[in-house]
Amino acid sequence: MVVPAVWLRDHCMSPEYYNHETQQKNADPNHLTRNLKIDSVELTDNDCGFTIFWNDGHVSKFAMDWLQGNYYKEKPDSATKRVYWDKNLMESQPLPIVPHEDHMKLEAGLAETVSNLCKYGFSIVEGCKETEEATEKVVERLSFVQETLFGKMWTFTSDGLRSDTAYSTQALGSHTDLSYMETPAGIQVFHCLKHTGSGGETLLVDGFHALDVFREAYPEDFELLTKIVVPHEYKEEPSDASPGYHLYSLGTTVRIHPASGEFIQLRYVVGYGLPDWFGRLLIHMSCKVYFMKNYII
Repeated sequence: MVVPAVWLRDHCMSPEYYNHETQQKNADPNHLTRNLKIDSVELTDNDCGFTIFWNDGHVSKFAMDWLQGNYYKEKPDSATKRVYWDKNLMESQPLPIVPHEDHMKLEAGLAETVSNLCKYGFSIVEGCKETEEATEKVVERLSFVQETLFGKMWTFTSDGLRSDTAYSTQALGSHTDLSYMETPAGIQVFHCLKHTGSGGETLLVDGFHALDVFREAYPEDFELLTKIVVPHEYKEEPSDASPGYHLYSLGTTVRIHPASGEFIQLRYVVGYGLPDWFGRLLIHMSCKVYFMKNYII
């Protein structure tokens, strides 16, 4: 492993440069000058660490395991390997379900929820009370709630109060939500509190798997999806339920992690940036989940 001296100085964990209570740097990056050099290095802690003596008199100490875990790699390892799935795989094995009590009270249960999200892109919490308050507690056990134009937590039904197809009885095909935001929510949570009649199936599809198929079949076209900026917008007229909004953002259809090369985001709405056959591919790969009222996804 070859580590640049400037990187080591910038990541010095001494109290002068790093606040261990706030986990934030104290140092101004202007201290990283061209004249900065290492005078000498000493191994410490039975060769499990080392101390650097700099030409300006500063001293930095590092542990070998910290350095190995924090220095940039060409392809960072993921603790949980992503699994590309389709309808056949999901129908051949149990869905990734975590009991509500485990999710809320056990660290292992919460870890399983997080692992499912990293592995499959979704996780189900089973057994939650059918209230917005109970749902919010499940969410806050995992992360903070992000504000949107709909609020933080909100309930809706097919009453047409908002200018969104989700507020109708029209079936929704595969899509990603909030693409019109500069930073779309990384995790969305849905909980059916009440259901009467028929319909209401939830359609799940592994968009990253579909992208992998697309990249394999049409590498040049796929490359365009990572470079060409596409507009996304949401328009809503003022009403009793809303002051009215017009949100607009620009972004590529696909975002790739700059170091690992993994997919990190897909913005997919019918008619924006992807060919029609991609939508048909999503339908072919998707699986329907018939949620009982105590399922949270």
